[in-house]
Formats: sequence, C-alpha cells, structure tokens
Amino acid sequence: MWYLVRHADGSYGHGRVFAPALPLPSPPRGLTGTSTRELSPFPEDEGRVIYAGGFDCAKQDSHNAAWIYRGIVR
Repeated sequence: MWYLVRHADGSYGHGRVFAPALPLPSPPRGLTGTSTRELSPFPEDEGRVIYAGGFDCAKQDSHNAAWIYRGIVR
C-alpha cells in the first residue's frame, strides 16, 4: 500500500506499507482496502508510530484475512 504525506510547508512525500518478512500471495496485489491510519496513542511511541489496517477481499470468499501494520516515522 502506498500513501502520501502533506508536510507543514505544503510539500508532499510518499511512503509504502510493506513487510519483506511477510510476502504477498501471487500474483501480488499489494495491500488493499485500507480502512484506517492512526497515529499511535501509546506514550512510549512518542508520536512516531502509525498503524494502518484493513482488508478488501475483492468479492471473493475470505476468512480471517484482515491486516494491520505498525510503521515507525523517521
């Protein structure tokens, strides 16, 4: 999943939610159906962690397939 970031100065950047240790099934569709992105509410993350999650089964039968990723803001 790709995402865009709008910085305070009006410029834009981008990033990707991806975990090399968890390969996507073939053919790769990427992560779809992102339903939420949230800054971590946990004090120990010091405002530097974002959680993204969701799932879109694309009208196919699917069970127990939602996903969530934890990303650290550099």
